[in-house]
Amino acid sequence: MTTTKCPSCGTEHAAGTLAKALYICPRCGTYLHIPARERITMLADPRAFKELDRGLVSVDPLRFTDQRSYRERLAEARRRTGLREAVVIGEARLEGRPVVLVVFDFDFMGGTMGSVVGEKIADAFEHATRRRWPVVSVVASGGARMQEGMLSLMQMAKTAAARAGHDRAGLAHIAVLTDPTFGGVAASFASLADILIAEPGAEIGFVGPRNRPDPQRAAARRFPPRRGPLPCRHGRSRCREAGASRHGRVSGRPPQPPQCPARACGACTLRRRCDPQRPGAVASAAMAHGAAGAPCRPPDVPGIHHAAIRTVR
Repeated sequence: MTTTKCPSCGTEHAAGTLAKALYICPRCGTYLHIPARERITMLADPRAFKELDRGLVSVDPLRFTDQRSYRERLAEARRRTGLREAVVIGEARLEGRPVVLVVFDFDFMGGTMGSVVGEKIADAFEHATRRRWPVVSVVASGGARMQEGMLSLMQMAKTAAARAGHDRAGLAHIAVLTDPTFGGVAASFASLADILIAEPGAEIGFVGPRNRPDPQRAAARRFPPRRGPLPCRHGRSRCREAGASRHGRVSGRPPQPPQCPARACGACTLRRRCDPQRPGAVASAAMAHGAAGAPCRPPDVPGIHHAAIRTVR
């Protein structure tokens, strides 16, 4: 029988017991990690979720190996979680309201953001922009995926640019920050939401606890109740109703005019093109600014397609 140990009180819980308790420790009340599929079941209306980009999977563009190869780590994460990547995106409804969901699974390599995770998040925002729907994201991530090097850091700009386009269209983004939310994920799209909600006990920041030289000056700390993200006071049992309520409060904003080049917009920051060999593939190129006040222009060099994403059926 599969059991999970509570990191706070050390109690071993059976999988069925935790699922009934919404992955909250029955003994001490600690909020534990929830598998992405279980989180979607809690949030979305019954039979209302339609997954997007399910066929995108990571490859090993750098042939990275530390104590184990990147390919072995990916295979183990897929076998353990039943997912193909650390994030699941799709169309859903919250109390009848249409949304696009972005849900991380921390058990898949710590919810780290590599090329596929960044592509799926950017696709979620772009899909929501086309449908004129809000985005609800549930974040649990250790940051960028070190096994993909600079390619993983590029996802910060890509996801932030996609979120900027969604925001300029006057559409809402609600982010639920769970334990932990660190690194490049916290520093990109996750912190750009209209409403930030933190689960009890969530550590949120850029630097993780292992890298903090002085606990008194920690960059990552448990969220303070009087500032920063809103505390999740309603609990997991009413997360669907609470999400739908906040959805209604921030929806319907008028579209914003582009602010370029004084402020970087999505087109200025990153351009994404389709690879004719695989629809939806990423090709990135920096956009060059003209003189002050002039519109953006495409770069003189073609986009560079990286082989970090593969499509499977």
